[in-house]
Amino acid sequence: MRNTRPKQSEAVQQREWARSLAARLHDLAVSQDSGSSLVEMAIVTPMMLLLVTGIFMFGIALNNDLVLTNAVTQGAQLVSVSRGTTSDPCATAVTAVENAAPTLTTTSLAFTVTINGTAHTGTSCTSATLTAGDYITLNVTYPVTVSPFSWSSKTYTLSATTTEIIE
Repeated sequence: MRNTRPKQSEAVQQREWARSLAARLHDLAVSQDSGSSLVEMAIVTPMMLLLVTGIFMFGIALNNDLVLTNAVTQGAQLVSVSRGTTSDPCATAVTAVENAAPTLTTTSLAFTVTINGTAHTGTSCTSATLTAGDYITLNVTYPVTVSPFSWSSKTYTLSATTTEIIE
């Protein structure tokens, strides 16, 4: 049996081919959305990286604050029980704080030691005498610089204060 279907003209074949190609392209454009997820990822990724970086920077600053607070407490406690064994209570406090806070830059720490109402700044106070029942207050400040992705940096000052009774 022979094919009895009449042959189409070349112009008709080209129109059908063009129509089928346009239909295929339309189907691809409408039915596939894999490119949209790539665009969404390109928009969201920088924001997520900025957020995660901010979380890390806040965590580092919080860690510095906790280390500083703990170190100041240890320094004040050491001086409060050092009556009679130290000739320079400020140096004792400074050494205790620096040893208790190895992750902090020691040259950036600023000390104020108040013994019985007399404030001593710096790392030495050989004229201070420790008397049982008096108070020692140790205040230490430490600067923290926050600069996300090297944009504008901002410096904050962390401060920790502890008061102890001299034994």
